[in-house]
Amino acid sequence: MLRRIRVTADGKLYDVVVQIPDVTAAAPAGPAEVVCPLSGQVTAISIEVGQLVKEGAGLITIEAMQVQTFAFAPRAGKVLEIKVAVGAEVNEGQLLALLE
Repeated sequence: MLRRIRVTADGKLYDVVVQIPDVTAAAPAGPAEVVCPLSGQVTAISIEVGQLVKEGAGLITIEAMQVQTFAFAPRAGKVLEIKVAVGAEVNEGQLLALLE
């Protein structure tokens, strides 16, 4: 699946297209983990506990080296818990949120 995203680098705005591989396997039982794609600082949280989200939705914005990127929903579901706050320093692979 191709997805168009907008990123900011050194104060300039860029529209880029990224390819996200299709996953045809059944989703595992239990909560889905939203993990941090890279180390940086949380600059925005676009979700609330109890909110329904679609697979691939950008949930949490992370800034690293003046570039903003998103932690995406690995599947559709309801937000069970948010583990970080705006301003938090996060590491690649860190758990950011759980989806039901």
